[in-house]
Amino acid sequence: MGGAFSSIIKAAPQIELLKDALGGMMASGTVMAVFIPWLIGVIMMTAVGSMTTAGMTAAAIMAAMGPTAVSPLVTCIAIGAGTMMVDHVNDSGFWTTCQFFNLNVKQGVKYITVINAVSSVAALIVLILIAMTGII
Repeated sequence: MGGAFSSIIKAAPQIELLKDALGGMMASGTVMAVFIPWLIGVIMMTAVGSMTTAGMTAAAIMAAMGPTAVSPLVTCIAIGAGTMMVDHVNDSGFWTTCQFFNLNVKQGVKYITVINAVSSVAALIVLILIAMTGII
């Protein structure tokens, strides 16, 4: 599903403008080269609600942009961290976790969504620091 969705997105004429704009920003430095895939993961997760579909679609969009200032490993980890950001009611994993731990929606948002958002931002910060030092 993620591959098919990414093909549809890549076929849109507006994607060329997006690729040019984001590609230029990503070539300018490490921070933007890590932040952009994370942001695309966040946007896709918010839109589709499935971490797998969001991650696959974000990866296909990033692959279409070509090489960046960081390694593909950093890009992959950034996308994964981005898909953790908005884990809420349109995600089947949210409902599975709520049912498993017997949480209502309010508790699920408090204990799942907020914690995942904090984890996503923390992962982004650590990844930027690691990428800037050249470890990965």
